[in-house]
This record gives sequence, C-alpha cells and structure tokens, in this order.
Amino acid sequence: MKVALITDQHFGARNDSVHFLDYYEKFYKETFFPILDNNNVSTVLILGDTFDRRKYINFYTLKRARQMFFDILEKENISVFMLAGNHDTYFKNTNEVNSVDLLLNDYQNIHVISEPKTIDDICFMPWICPENYERSMDEIKNTKATYCMGHFEIDGFVMHPGAICEGGLPRSLFSKFNLTFSGHYHHKSYADSIH
Repeated sequence: MKVALITDQHFGARNDSVHFLDYYEKFYKETFFPILDNNNVSTVLILGDTFDRRKYINFYTLKRARQMFFDILEKENISVFMLAGNHDTYFKNTNEVNSVDLLLNDYQNIHVISEPKTIDDICFMPWICPENYERSMDEIKNTKATYCMGHFEIDGFVMHPGAICEGGLPRSLFSKFNLTFSGHYHHKSYADSIH
C-alpha cells in the first residue's frame, strides 16, 4: 500500500483569498492528484490544519475545498486519515469541537482523528492540548507502532525561516519510532528520525 502525506493546507488562508484558492486548485489538478494516480496511492494522511481559522469558515472557501480536494478523494475511492490540528480546533484546551469533524463528516472515506490512537503500525497524534496531554503521552509511551504521525510543537525545529520553536516536546520523546512526521511547521526540516 502506498500512502501520501499532506499537511497544513490552511483552506481560507490570507483572508479567504480567491488567488490562493486558485493556486491550491492548480496544485491539486497538476501535481497532487496526478502523483497519486501515477503511483497507485490509495491512502492519504492529512497531518492537521486543514482549515485556517479556529472560529469560523467562509462558505465559498468550504465549497471550493470540497470541490477541488475532498470530492475528488471520495470519487477516486482514496481513504483519508485526517488529524485535527491547532487551527482546526475551536477551543485551545480541547479538540472536542473541531472543523474537520463538523465540516467533513458526510464523507465516508474520511476518518477524522481528534484523539490519540494507534491504527495498524501508525501512532496518530492530533494537536496535543491540556485535555488530551496525559492520554497523548500514554499513547506515545505504550504504542508498539513503528511510525508516528502528528501535529506537534517540537523543541528546536524551525517553524518558518527565522523562527525556531523554543519549548514544545523534546525530540527524545520520539526516539522509539523509526520515523516521525509532523504537520504544524511551514518549513521543511528534519533531525534525528523526525520530519
């Protein structure tokens, strides 16, 4: 089985810019979906921050996101495992109310992960907040998974050029995994086995 990862799409970015939406659509049409087709990818993992705003959604943005991305994933029968990221959650202390659960629950191929859990050989970790912190640490400690997919703040990683995350989770927390992938960062980087 081949899997594709995508993260931090931030539908609605730049004040719901139509130019950004057009650019997204061009990327999906000309790059993302052709790569999935050419490589027989059957599963997509979305590592959080699908939507840009915690508090509301612009209906035009939602319509375009569904048409250019989610409807095509459904039509192509691609399974989607989607984490709730910090921009997807309404409250800062819990993931209970989140946009991906509320806005995409009519898609049968989308599985929203708003609580830490292991599925097959992957430890899935949505945004860690006060309400799920203990469960998240227990899941990381007790899972037998080889891989970890999350939406983390990790100490020492570059958030975007010129801004390094100070604080956050220690890198050593992920040393048990062969590979860890995280959304949240808008700058590609890696250290140890963390990408």
